[in-house]
Amino acid sequence: GFRSKELMNIFVSLPPYLQRVTRQALHAVEMIMADRMEKAARNTVSQTVMGNEIGFQPEMELDRAFYSQQTFGLIKQHLHPSSGKRVHVFASDTTCKLLGVHAEELLARIANRELSLLCTEFDCLRYVMFGTWFFATRPGRPFEILLRVRNFQSDGETGCTMTKLIQLQEFDCLGRVKAIRSIFLPVESTDFQSCLDLSDDSCLQFRKRADAGRNYETLNHSFESDLFAGETILGMQKSKDGMQRLSALAEDLEMLFQPFVQHAEKILLEGTVHPSWGS
Repeated sequence: GFRSKELMNIFVSLPPYLQRVTRQALHAVEMIMADRMEKAARNTVSQTVMGNEIGFQPEMELDRAFYSQQTFGLIKQHLHPSSGKRVHVFASDTTCKLLGVHAEELLARIANRELSLLCTEFDCLRYVMFGTWFFATRPGRPFEILLRVRNFQSDGETGCTMTKLIQLQEFDCLGRVKAIRSIFLPVESTDFQSCLDLSDDSCLQFRKRADAGRNYETLNHSFESDLFAGETILGMQKSKDGMQRLSALAEDLEMLFQPFVQHAEKILLEGTVHPSWGS
């Protein structure tokens, strides 16, 4: 539901090395998923179980009843299992308060793909790339990342809330993704370090480097300057520290996605998925 122009600005502004790595990585994942979907489409079982795929009303009512009084926020996107297209979005009241947006406005922005980025460009790039890698290698497991989430109507000093974002995929009986839950768990200063120490994030070491050694208070108070300058992709390329952080990200992504690139090359050469892939 994010504005395509804002997302595009991130990727077209990347320095050459990082741009090459991200394009190669995302293209490899796209090829592998397309190959999997083509093979799944030939499966006669998947062709016969169609029709009653969109029965979200009972689930929506359960979501509304269970999550309305929780202290954490939730956005749940229901997907059409066959096409992967979004069918319906649920956003809890706590999520709307966290973002400083009325429920109707938030849902309308998501539906029209007009939602501004909820974090800095640099954090958004980390979220997209690490999330893609995580769900491709560990389907069904929750993806966690610490982000400073923007409050669009904040009248405070920081305009953000330090948040642990937890995303989980839900599958139907055929193993197709039918929903994605995004849980927004506010993190206080007293819990910040423990969230880092107890995190199951495989990219935790890079996450610590990405913060440039800043603590909870510094990260929060520097959010607005990071949002509009310090952690825009173009802004980071104007300083030595920013370029070092971008280069570190490029090196990590190249290492993480190397197996995907190699497998995509096999698909091109052989026209088939290697038997050991995904096992």
